[in-house]
Amino acid sequence: MHGWETRMLLKHCLDQGMSKAELSRRFGVSRRTIHHWVATGQLDHDLAAGATRPALRRRRSHKLEPYKPMNDARLEAFPKLSAQRLFDEVRSVGYPGGHGRVRTTLVE
Repeated sequence: MHGWETRMLLKHCLDQGMSKAELSRRFGVSRRTIHHWVATGQLDHDLAAGATRPALRRRRSHKLEPYKPMNDARLEAFPKLSAQRLFDEVRSVGYPGGHGRVRTTLVE
């Protein structure tokens, strides 16, 4: 995926008169993508007006978040605790989610 900076540089170079084929080679973006961005207006941000970067997305919380301190304490006491065992313990105190989220958290 091409970032905001790449698009701004492309816009600047297009305004300077560079060809789309040259931009494609220089930035590693296909010519079709550049044509699409131009046609849909995705390069029409005003650089002089101090265009800001898009806001970062907020991290999504999961059902397991309230149980994180308990999980961390259990894993510190028992580092080889299995995902199934941890899931059973969290489930016993009211965790409404599934085993997959617990397993994914252990891998992270």
